[in-house]
Amino acid sequence: MMRLNWMETLLLFAIFILGLIPRILLLNRSIEYDEAYTFTQFARYPFQTIISDYSAPNNHVFHTILVRIAYLLLGDQAWQIRIPAFLAGLLIILCAYLLGRLLYNK
Repeated sequence: MMRLNWMETLLLFAIFILGLIPRILLLNRSIEYDEAYTFTQFARYPFQTIISDYSAPNNHVFHTILVRIAYLLLGDQAWQIRIPAFLAGLLIILCAYLLGRLLYNK
């Protein structure tokens, strides 16, 4: 099992915070084309429609399912629809650091 020393933990925390700040600042910006299209054409419909409609390449099925779940649980505000991408963006910071550490050492 991989353990992080205090310096690595501090570095990872700093990188995480640097990635968190712009994501939080941009969370409430107005809905743009791709997000609006994903929501209006796919995510607001039942799951059966989401997984069976490939009429446009914009329907990234897994993401659309997550947007649908967020919409059902939280509502249809801009920040609520962006929660899946927001969380994935934060998770990718941690995953990239840990994968880089695993493949390339400290």
